[in-house]
Formats: sequence, structure tokens, C-alpha cells
Amino acid sequence: YGDSMLGWLAYIGGRPEAALGFYKNALEAEPSNAKIRYQMGLAMSRLSRWTEAIECFRQVLEIAPDHAYGCQGLSHALRQHGQFAQALPFALRAAQLTRFEDPYVLVTLAEGYIDTKHQAEAKTTLASAARLAQAGAPQLLPQIRTLQATIPAKNH
Repeated sequence: YGDSMLGWLAYIGGRPEAALGFYKNALEAEPSNAKIRYQMGLAMSRLSRWTEAIECFRQVLEIAPDHAYGCQGLSHALRQHGQFAQALPFALRAAQLTRFEDPYVLVTLAEGYIDTKHQAEAKTTLASAARLAQAGAPQLLPQIRTLQATIPAKNH
């Protein structure tokens, strides 16, 4: 627990490389701990170590198949690695697991739709994310608006 907590403090303190050291120590004691593997995946993502992040998030889902944020993290890492078609189902699963009520997860899903050219679904998903963000995560609204602006209008 101590190494895990120190890892989290290092991560939120902007020191993801230091966090990885603590997480590696924590995993020696608890190799099947999904939370530690998830946090390690976040640190790998922050370092743009996408292949390792993908592996961490896959391990999270092996341990805890219904880990919504493990699905979201895997989707994001796969997208960053250029694996757009493989990423979309994980983003959709994360949205399902959060009952389409987490605006951050919906943004991840919308990004997956944009990457795979599902413009109508992206537009609808971003509209839902905006409604949720207005109520509880207004800091997310600029990102949502930026994404909405990337969706081409339909030609009639």
C-alpha cells in the first residue's frame, strides 16, 4: 500500500518516471492488483510509452474485465499507437460500464468515433458529453468544443 500511495503522489505531482519505480515495487507485493496496474498504465501514458501502457491496461482488464477506466485507458493508448479500429470497442465498453454518464469517457468514445470516421456517432456523443460537462466538469467544455469543430458538416 505504501509504495502504491507514493507512486500515486509522484504521478499527480508530475513525476511519472518516479511513480513507475514505486508501482514496480508495489506489484512485487501484489502482482494481481488492478488498481496498481491501472495507475502504472497512466504513468506510462504520461510518458508516451504507448506499447507499455497498452500492456498495463490489458493486464488491468485481465484482472478486472469490468474496469471502466482500464477500458478507457486502453482505448486512449491504442489510439495514440495508431490502432484506431482496435481502440473503439474499448471506448464503447468504458462508456457502457459508466452508463454513458462520465463526460471524460464520452470524450474518449467521441475521439474513437472521429478516428474511425463515424461522424454522426461522434456528434451525438459529444453533445451528451457537453451536457454532462456543463453540470459537473466545465473544464472539459473547451476540449469538447474543439472536437465538435473537427467534425465536418454533411454535404447536401
